Amino acid sequence: MAPTRIAGIFLCLLIIIMDVVAGILGLQAEIAQKKGHHVNLYLVECKQQGQKAFQMGFAALILLGIAHAIVCLLAVFSCFCSRQGLVMAYFIKQISMVLLLLAWITFAIGMILLHFGTKSNHHKKRSCGFSDHHFFYIGGISCFIHGACSALYYGFTAATII
Repeated sequence: MAPTRIAGIFLCLLIIIMDVVAGILGLQAEIAQKKGHHVNLYLVECKQQGQKAFQMGFAALILLGIAHAIVCLLAVFSCFCSRQGLVMAYFIKQISMVLLLLAWITFAIGMILLHFGTKSNHHKKRSCGFSDHHFFYIGGISCFIHGACSALYYGFTAATII
């Protein structure tokens, strides 16, 4: 097995692990946020922000960002280091581009939602707003989807890496 192939497999596993950990942190931040002090009045909820939810959400943001940066580097590497004379089938190219687009979309959704969830837990004061946003939960799920799209993207483009 070529050293670059081993490095590519290692990076793919690293992306999956980082996305899974980011997803778990997002889900745990949702649980920690729900454990905080809440007072509900119809659709409006007043809550005491949780420092633990903030820390886990921030860590999930960082891991998702690093994982996506690695995906982008792998995409650039696979474009510029493809084998000469090996033409990837048109259908496989389409699938890999769709998967890369899905990775970008889930990255954007995950980053935005984790950011909103983290920002809402940043201050140690009481705040009121609409209840049950589930920013951390949906952001954590998008981390899992990002990992799956990224791994599948690498799987479809692995044949072009030397």
